[in-house]
Amino acid sequence: MDKIQEILYEMSKDIPGYVAGAVVENEEGLTIVEERNVPDIDIQISAAYSVEALKFQERVVSALNSNDKARAIISISGNYLIITQPIGSSNFCLHIITNREKSALGIILALLSKYEQILNKAVSEWVL
Repeated sequence: MDKIQEILYEMSKDIPGYVAGAVVENEEGLTIVEERNVPDIDIQISAAYSVEALKFQERVVSALNSNDKARAIISISGNYLIITQPIGSSNFCLHIITNREKSALGIILALLSKYEQILNKAVSEWVL
């Protein structure tokens, strides 16, 4: 779990406008690791709701009679960009919140793809 925490810490320094992030279990929405730059953000509640939204997105894709999988939920509010995406084929997902004024969606997605394999490997090793 220390490796996953280290990766989230690195992401917090690398992603512009990073507010908070978490690795969350997909079934129950339980946060296993979190990293916050803004202490009053409740990342655990936010992540749990986003996991539920990801489940609904899977149902939407399924209703399209597609074998495809939902790749991410991207929410944009006045103040925040919120991205929740599965981590590989594991039972975990990544939940990231950034300050919208200090970040750009394209940059965040590019940086997340940079961390995707590293995080997937760390989660896989932790689960074993």
